[in-house]
Amino acid sequence: MQTSKMSKTEEEILFIPYTHIKEAPKINVISMAKLMQAYNFWLRIPKDKFQIIKEISELTDTGCFMLDELQSLCEPRKAIGMHQAVDSIASTINAANYAGCNALEKCLELDHSKRPRVRNLLER
Repeated sequence: MQTSKMSKTEEEILFIPYTHIKEAPKINVISMAKLMQAYNFWLRIPKDKFQIIKEISELTDTGCFMLDELQSLCEPRKAIGMHQAVDSIASTINAANYAGCNALEKCLELDHSKRPRVRNLLER
């Protein structure tokens, strides 16, 4: 999601660590998308809102994974090297935080009744 204050190129550069992790092959992990589809069998969320929720989940899951991996500085849990070895720690933190901001912006697209509260936080 592109913000009005950042060019597409700047956003792509900022998101390099995020893209690096997101494109890594998953090892023995149940697809979050499949799990969400199973839950939606009962919840029956409209397709347009369900797609936004999937994007929010992907942004927050990957961003949290990046921060968790930085904190633990452990062996990588995916089939590629740790992203901080490829990118600087600072850029990894920035990308994870930016993913969180993008997730909040996507929450606004859901048009929920508490939307004004979230918008006020983003506009500060």
